[in-house]
Amino acid sequence: MNRYHSSLKNDFRNRVVKSSVITNRYLWHIRDSIYQDDYQIALEGLTCSKNFAVFAHNNIQSFEHTYPLYIDKKRFWEIDNIFQILEKYSFWRIDTRLANTIWYKDPNMEGDIDYFNLSKVKNAYVCSFNDIPSTALKLYRFNTLHYLNKKKIKILYSNGVGSIINNSNDFETLLPCQLINKYLSWKQKNLSYY
Repeated sequence: MNRYHSSLKNDFRNRVVKSSVITNRYLWHIRDSIYQDDYQIALEGLTCSKNFAVFAHNNIQSFEHTYPLYIDKKRFWEIDNIFQILEKYSFWRIDTRLANTIWYKDPNMEGDIDYFNLSKVKNAYVCSFNDIPSTALKLYRFNTLHYLNKKKIKILYSNGVGSIINNSNDFETLLPCQLINKYLSWKQKNLSYY
């Protein structure tokens, strides 16, 4: 049986520069929202497959610079509203203090940063060779109405021209997923007793 083989997985760990990077306390792992997968992550955490990694976003404030959004925008070009795509994602927030793992710069993103005009902020795309325990995770979802109500904008006037500028971090507009996060809190509390 000939299985699909991604060149991005090819010799991945050998391509990673083994100098650890400093990250923010909170990182974001974004994936397609599939309820079974979300419950599996709540049970087991983000697991690292053989010779690969767990990937996250660091120092990024705009959804426009996140994976898989920049790929999905090209794939689903017939969708006029980017919000429809964002509502199909699970946004897992990783607490790096609780995860207690080493993070490295993600080499798979190097070519895409310039090609897709993604974030050039230092250490924006990171990876870890370790599983991230579910006790270090919280699940969030995107909601269009909530985003539009929470998103802060400002109007900048220069040379007689007005421009609308986003003035806040897109991730601050996400809504916590109450059901899964209650389970994660319960799990963390009960693990601390043992």
